[in-house]
Amino acid sequence: MDREVFVQDLYRREREGSTYMGNGIAIPHTRSAGVLAASVCIYRLAAPMHYVSHGEEGEVDKVFVIAMPEGSGNEHLRVLARLARNLVDKELLSAFDNALRNDEVADLFDGMG
Repeated sequence: MDREVFVQDLYRREREGSTYMGNGIAIPHTRSAGVLAASVCIYRLAAPMHYVSHGEEGEVDKVFVIAMPEGSGNEHLRVLARLARNLVDKELLSAFDNALRNDEVADLFDGMG
């Protein structure tokens, strides 16, 4: 992975449109030559941060970063849509907020339909 290229591509994507989703959630995402394998990194912040994205802003305490290789076509959009669709589920968000271990978090999101 080339972290610098990936971060530059994330910033480029942010200039194209907001990744702030409201409800304390941000989903920054990009396709990048700096990414070797598709991944989603999940962050639950100890304290909310002020998130500004393409003219939208709010407090965020859950960040889901979608990193896709450059040649992955529209797969990142399918992952983004599935994630966004599931993140409106109040029970899922509550379970996520209460999960204490990484494997509990992984189990919550592995079963997303």
